[in-house]
Amino acid sequence: MCVLDPSCADAVTAIGTAITAVATVALAAVAIFAAATWGKNLRQATKHETAANVLEQARLFRYLFYDARSPSHDAGEFPPEYHAVSSRERTPTQEAEGWAFLYRNRWERLEQQMAKLGQLRARAGAVLGEGAAQALEELVQKGRELRDFMRHRVEQIRVGEAAVSQRPDQKWVERVKSGVDLKDPVKRDDAYSKEFEQKFEQLARVVRPFI
Repeated sequence: MCVLDPSCADAVTAIGTAITAVATVALAAVAIFAAATWGKNLRQATKHETAANVLEQARLFRYLFYDARSPSHDAGEFPPEYHAVSSRERTPTQEAEGWAFLYRNRWERLEQQMAKLGQLRARAGAVLGEGAAQALEELVQKGRELRDFMRHRVEQIRVGEAAVSQRPDQKWVERVKSGVDLKDPVKRDDAYSKEFEQKFEQLARVVRPFI
C-alpha cells in the first residue's frame, strides 16, 4: 500500500502537483479567453452605441434641415413690427427685415444640432473610423450652405423681385429660392435637397454596419 511505500507516496504527490499545475494553466486560459471575449464584446457594444447615436443625431439634423426650409410660415415667426405695417404699405427693406428675422431663428435651431454633430465627429472617428468622421463633416458642411442661401434670399427680397428677375444668372436666383424654400416638401426633388440626401445616405452607409 502507498501508506507504507515512500516511493508510491512521492508518485501520488507528483501526480497531485501536476494536476494542480494543469488546473492552474486551464483556469488562466479560461480567464484570458473570458477577458478577450469581454473586451471584444465591449468594443462591439461601444461601436454599436456610437453608430446608433451618430445616426440618430444625423436624422434629427435632417428633420431640422427640412423644417428650416419649410415653405409654411407661421405669423409668429415674424417680428411684431412686421405685422404692424400692412403688406401694401410695407417697404422692401421692412419685408427683408421680417424674413431675415424668420430665417435667423430657423437657422439657430439648426445650428444647435449642427454643433452636436461637430462634437460627435471626434468620437465617430475614434470608434468607427475616419470614414465616419469625414461623412459626418460633409453632411454638416452641406447643411451649412443653407445660411448663405438665406442671406442671399434676404438680399433678393430687399432689392425686389423686379430687379432680381433682370439678373443674368437666373439659375443661381432659382437655386437660392429653392434652397431656402422647398417647392415640394414631400418629393424634395430640388438640387439642394438631392445633394443633402446624398451626403446623408453616405453617412448612413458607413455607420449602419455597426448597428
